[in-house]
Amino acid sequence: MKRLLRERRGAAAVLVAGALPMLFGVAALAVDLGMVELERRRIQGVADAAALAAARDTGQAAALAATMVAASPGRYPLTTGTTTGRYRAEAAPDARFVAGAADPDAVRVTVRSEVPTVFAAIFGTPSVAVERRATARRLDLASFAVGSRLASLDGGVANALLSGLTGGKVALSVMDYNALATAKVDLVPWLKVLGADAKIEVARFDDLLKAELPASTILGSLSRQVADPVARAALASLASAAKGTIQLADLIDLGEMGRQGDGGVGLLRIDTLDLASNVIQGSASGRQVAIDLGAQVPGIARTRLWVAIGERPNRAPWIAVTRDRSPIIRTAQTRIYLETQLNAQALEGLSLASVELPLFVELASAEARLEAIECRPHAVTLAGRPAPGQVAIGRADPAALPDFKTPVALTDARLLETLLVRVEGRGAIDLGANESFQTRRFDASAIDAASVQTIRSSTPVGGIATSLMQKVDLRARLLGFLPLPLDPIVRGVGGQLSLIAPVLDPVLMSVTGVLGVGVGEADLWVTGIRCGQPVLIE
Repeated sequence: MKRLLRERRGAAAVLVAGALPMLFGVAALAVDLGMVELERRRIQGVADAAALAAARDTGQAAALAATMVAASPGRYPLTTGTTTGRYRAEAAPDARFVAGAADPDAVRVTVRSEVPTVFAAIFGTPSVAVERRATARRLDLASFAVGSRLASLDGGVANALLSGLTGGKVALSVMDYNALATAKVDLVPWLKVLGADAKIEVARFDDLLKAELPASTILGSLSRQVADPVARAALASLASAAKGTIQLADLIDLGEMGRQGDGGVGLLRIDTLDLASNVIQGSASGRQVAIDLGAQVPGIARTRLWVAIGERPNRAPWIAVTRDRSPIIRTAQTRIYLETQLNAQALEGLSLASVELPLFVELASAEARLEAIECRPHAVTLAGRPAPGQVAIGRADPAALPDFKTPVALTDARLLETLLVRVEGRGAIDLGANESFQTRRFDASAIDAASVQTIRSSTPVGGIATSLMQKVDLRARLLGFLPLPLDPIVRGVGGQLSLIAPVLDPVLMSVTGVLGVGVGEADLWVTGIRCGQPVLIE
């Protein structure tokens, strides 16, 4: 008996027998936890797939998500919840998805399941609820611009204007300008090349756009990206003349793509003339240019031109990549003052006399915004409105042009003055101040061809000078003592103005074309579209 009491063999069996209930419980709990974890992983995959499917068409998000969930294999039934909203990448992580926002671009899908338990059922928990969610977003982008595309150009006027803006000497031919207007550059990939040329290492496109860069570096880098030798040489010539600096962010808004450092191929293709002109304007050390064209204009003894370029309101860009109605892009405010002296002509009752004609043009900013992106088939709708302003026959002080906060005072134009008679005149066309937005739709072929669509003011303006001649009010009065018939003199002055107006219109059109502004109209064009694949963001 004593020996049996001292026996140690079999003790483990007793311990195991005592622990078996606990071991069975732990095993059952492990089975429960394993089943829950497996189901959690399974429905996470289901939620991911459902969110990606729903993001393809937010208008049918619930149906698309439910269809994907129903098609997913599994042992347990699933329930689905779907919420549409907008994703704001710049917000804090918890605030990036804005549920129920207008114009949704993201979908959040929640999938729920009930997993039966083994061990937990003993304690009154027959099943465990499992819930997983996923958020997917589809990013559709379009790029577009507003301005005035050159239909024709006077090389002498354009050269004089660009020379004044750069402070150097620009001597391009009409063929050079046409080559620049034809040569395209894929802007976003080119920015990486520009960064290397400027010896700036940045992780994001936006960082490069915000850098203060010499215009000569920008134009020089651009020249090396075009294949046409004529356009390449023209850009190199502009680069050698340019002297100022510019932040390209003043011109270009890449939107969400700006936070990237790669990609964007084919999304933003623009002609090099538009880009070069805007870079030169933005980098000009002075915002007013005075040009003496002398007798370059046929039929005119002398032409003097002053141009003042204002800021774009709210630092609005000239070209943008976006997915919604923000930002609104704008042209720069512009004032143009032209003084011309006509060749001397014989007027009835007078000997040879020369008529002088001052013209004033003031333009606020034309505007454009994105209205809609269509992906099946590809199309983009823009809304825009032309710049309000006025064109007038009247005398102005050129020194007052750069102050865009103060209206320019106009006085009657002294068209003709001799010892015997004076003829004065004034005429104006108001381009309207409250134009409504007009929409234009660009289909895939129009986008590929970089086609331009024009929006026009409710006050139509053909040629600036020609239109003003129809509005001018002429008045004559005698200065001497000789009785002279005034009506023939007034008719003679009016006749000279009518003849010279068609000659002045190309001069003004060249100026507005180089500056990228339009009188009573604005050109809109789409430079690219990208319909993105849905991606998981949460």
